Amino acid sequence: MKKVRKDDNIRAAAVSVLACVGALFICTVFFSWLASRLDLSDTAVEVMAGIALSAGCFSGAFAAGNIKRRKGILSGIVFGGTVFAVLMLLGMILLKGFSSEGIAAKAVLVVCCSVSGGILGVNTKALFR
Repeated sequence: MKKVRKDDNIRAAAVSVLACVGALFICTVFFSWLASRLDLSDTAVEVMAGIALSAGCFSGAFAAGNIKRRKGILSGIVFGGTVFAVLMLLGMILLKGFSSEGIAAKAVLVVCCSVSGGILGVNTKALFR
C-alpha cells in the first residue's frame, strides 16, 4: 500500500477545493443562463442550486480521493463536513442569523455526494498525478 506523504494531503486539499469551486462555477453559470432564458419558479431555482452544490461536492471529493488513492469514504465525509460547515458559517454571516430550514436535507445531500465522489475517485484510474 502506498504511503501518503504530507505533500499529497496538501495537494489533495488544494486540487479538491479548486475542483469544487470550478464545478460550482460551471453549474452556476449554466443554470443562470438557463434561468435567464426561461421563466422559472423559485422551486426550480432551489433545485438548480442543489444540483450545483451536489456537483461541486462530488467533484471535490473525487479529486481528493483520486489523488490520495485510499480512504475514499473518510475523505468524502471530511470534505462534505467541511463544505457543510463553511456553508453554515457563510449563511450565518450573510443572513445575520441561523436558519434551520432544510438543514438536514442539505447535510445529507452534501455528505452523500462527497462520499460517493470519494469512493469513485479512489476506484478510478489516477487522473491527477
